[in-house]
Amino acid sequence: MPSAGGGTVVVVDDDDGLRAAMLRVLDAAGLEARGYANAEELLAERASQSATCLVVDLDLPGMSGLDLVDLLRHRGVTAPALVISAHPEPRVRAAAGRHGIERVLAKPFLGHTLVQAVHEML
Repeated sequence: MPSAGGGTVVVVDDDDGLRAAMLRVLDAAGLEARGYANAEELLAERASQSATCLVVDLDLPGMSGLDLVDLLRHRGVTAPALVISAHPEPRVRAAAGRHGIERVLAKPFLGHTLVQAVHEML
């Protein structure tokens, strides 16, 4: 099912199990979602252009989640962004804000928390 606005929720997380779980939860909530294991995989597919929302892990291998969102912003991607982190200290939240990220979600989180956050950003 498509997301609001006909786009896709883009999920970038290197944890295969967590990424799969987030995709299942978003799908069950009626949101179209696609998953990527790292920033480079997303950039290679250019899928960010149709994103209505970005859900990005902070600690990705290679390019960090903050750097990924920053690069996407410079490329004209305006979809709201949510970063997930096991360590959402105030300095992480401040850095996220400087990178144009609207929300930081602390791991672990329940599925409905993710869905609610995405709906609020849409």
